[in-house]
Order: sequence, then structure tokens, then C-alpha cells
Amino acid sequence: MLARDLARSLDSAYWFQDAGIMHPDNWQVQAIRSQSKRQLWNVHRQGGKSTTAGLKAIEKAVAQPNSPVLVISPSQRQSAETVRTCLSLHSRVWGLPRIVGESAHRLELENGSRIISLPSSETTVRGFANVALLILDEASRIPDEIVAACRPMLAVSDGDIIALSTPQGRRGFFHDWWENGGTTWERTRITANQCSRISPAFLADERKALGEALYRQEYLCEFVENDEQVFPSEIIRVAFSSEVVSLWQ
Repeated sequence: MLARDLARSLDSAYWFQDAGIMHPDNWQVQAIRSQSKRQLWNVHRQGGKSTTAGLKAIEKAVAQPNSPVLVISPSQRQSAETVRTCLSLHSRVWGLPRIVGESAHRLELENGSRIISLPSSETTVRGFANVALLILDEASRIPDEIVAACRPMLAVSDGDIIALSTPQGRRGFFHDWWENGGTTWERTRITANQCSRISPAFLADERKALGEALYRQEYLCEFVENDEQVFPSEIIRVAFSSEVVSLWQ
């Protein structure tokens, strides 16, 4: 057991093997090995985001005793699904701290760490402190004000953030971090045609069924303009300038 703990501490990719996932995608291996404190995973549907995030949550909870790991999801259903994923992964890895508390939205380990998954409601996310890892699941669907309420939780702990999602238009914090976050963020973009588990025939059918805009968003991970916009975002952006002198000055 000590050898396995040492192996995982030296190379986090062993978490996949210990959980019985023998052939993770290259992006998953790179993501779990990453030491970046700010990560954006712009990955297609069914691309393995939830599994990788679940292992990152367990890894952090094991490595930092008495630390809360917080997962924010758009809905109550998705929040409960995240806990089920973590519970399943925990059961597959032998020798981890025992689960001493469990509910639909919470796992507590005997080392004092907790994995808590909550829907994106301001009344549910406030009140947590010293969060070691904040995971924003389906980040493009989480309202900006929820993220604003979460970020102070990392102030004292200097905790990490992982935002995983497919895009939803050219708006919101996920798009802003991706386009304007600079070198603060480590970005991963994986499209469906890079995934060997998804056939070209299936993707061709999806393209016909969804239409070009939705297909590009869900499977090619592109920040597509909202069809309800009268003017494209770029035209709106360049219409504003700080170089124009106000007439009343």
C-alpha cells in the first residue's frame, strides 16, 4: 500500500490505473498530472470530464487532510451525480481513507476531508471556507453571480479552481476566462473527432440532427454566437472605446 501511495504521489496518472481505468485519454492524463492552480477543460460531451474531475477531487481530499473540496453544478440532479461518481471511484481504489459520512451531496473521509457537491444556488454555496479545490462542473451553465460568491472561499487556503464544460455562447465567466484570462489559466480543448471512442458516423448523424451551430458548440467546443443576438459579440466589443473623449469634459 505504501508503494501505491508513493507511486500516486510521484505520478498522479496512477489514479486511473488504481481506479480500473486502464486506457485514459491523453488529455485526462495531462490534466490529472497538472499542477496548475487554474485549469479550464473545454472538452466535448462524453469526453471523460466528470471522471477526471472526480479523481482530482479524491486526490485533493486524500492529499490534504481536513480540507473541503467543493463541486458546483448547475442543478440538484447533476450535483447528486457528481457525488455518485466520486463514491464509485473511491470504492475502486484500495487503501484510501474510509468514508465516515455520506449523503446525496456529501462524502466525508476519516482524514477529515469532505467532498461536497451543490447546485448553483447562492443560498447553498455561501458559508464555506478554506476550500482546497473548487470544481465548476458544466461551468458555462453556472451563473456569474454564483462564481463570484465562490471565489472568496479560496482566499485563505489559496485553493485551486477547475472549470470544465462545453461552451454556451460567447458570454459568461467561462468564455471570459477562456478568451481573456491570460496566462493565469491552463487551457485544454478536446473535440469529439479527437476521441477514438466516438465514430465518424455518429458525429455525422449528430451534425445533421443538431444543426451546425449546436454541433460546433457541443462536439467541436467552439464558442458560437447566440442565435438571439442581433449583432455579433465582436461588433459590440469594438463599438466601445476608451479613447473617445466625453463631450462634457
